[in-house]
Amino acid sequence: MTFYHRTRSERWEAIQEEGVLWGVHGWDWDVSNKNKTTDKWKPYRYTYLAPEIPDDSYGDVILEVQYEPLREDFGTKHNYGFDPPPGQHCWQFSVFEPISLSCVRRI
Repeated sequence: MTFYHRTRSERWEAIQEEGVLWGVHGWDWDVSNKNKTTDKWKPYRYTYLAPEIPDDSYGDVILEVQYEPLREDFGTKHNYGFDPPPGQHCWQFSVFEPISLSCVRRI
C-alpha cells in the first residue's frame, strides 16, 4: 500500500544517514542531539504514515512509502485502523519498526 510521511529537510538528511525511516521522538530531541544518552533524553521510536499527503506544517519534504500493514501485526508493528466505524477513516497511523529506504521515495 502507498502511504505518505512529511518531514523537514534536516531530518530527511538524518533519515538517509541512518538508512531507515524510523522516527525518533522524545523529550528534547532534535537531529543535532540524536546521540544523547542522558536520563533527561529518553527517545522512543515510531513513524507516522498517512494515506494522503499531510499538510505542509509537518515540513517541506514529502516521502512516498510502500508499507503493508498486516492484521496479525496490529499493536506490535503498527496501529493501522483496518475497520473504522462508518463515516470514519484511518487518516494517520504509527509504524513501530524501521522501514527500509528501498520502500521510500522522496516526491
